[in-house]
Amino acid sequence: VDILLGAETLREAVIGAPQVDVVELLGDVVEGNSYAITVNGETMSYTAQAGDTLLSVRNSLVNSINGDDRFAALVSAQGAAQTGSIVLTGVITGMVLTTAVIVDNADLHEDNTATVETANPPQASAHQETILTVHGTPGVGDHYTVTIDATTFGHLVAEGEGIEQVRDALLLQMASLPVAMAEAGAVAGEIILQGKHLGVGFQVGNTHEDMPLDTPVSYID
Repeated sequence: VDILLGAETLREAVIGAPQVDVVELLGDVVEGNSYAITVNGETMSYTAQAGDTLLSVRNSLVNSINGDDRFAALVSAQGAAQTGSIVLTGVITGMVLTTAVIVDNADLHEDNTATVETANPPQASAHQETILTVHGTPGVGDHYTVTIDATTFGHLVAEGEGIEQVRDALLLQMASLPVAMAEAGAVAGEIILQGKHLGVGFQVGNTHEDMPLDTPVSYID
């Protein structure tokens, strides 16, 4: 049995994005202080030398992270506007980063600390986009139904109708969809469903049935 209605989601309502973590080094740098950044179990550390500042410590950590093969598979690092800030950007879309930073003070004053904040999570909201395509040559009495979430739309093919007429009939019924906007695509028989609400998805199901002409059907226009 040929499947004459096809549905393909090109973009989900929630999509993967590169996670971005910001490490903030704080306090006065003292020779011997140790700074360690761990991402997904991999650690890079630096011990402050005489004359080091937050800027030089930050730059040393950034250069070390970017030059390390272990971190190359996880993040890229760069300095930010703040002197002690390090921006870690995931290199794989959607990958979750677990980032931690530890500062070990060399003197008795616990005045050097660090924080980590996730600036961008590994997922982002989007408008779902799904393409529905009516394929083949509709026959008289064929019943096409399309279900979007809990609402089913249908069309019973009449004599002389082709895929464009089937598409247009379904489009007319979808004009009041609460979850998506429906419009004709560039290809004959194509319907483009664009989510109305950012981050809110919808389910699309479809069927094609060869039916006797005297079979009662629901959802016909």
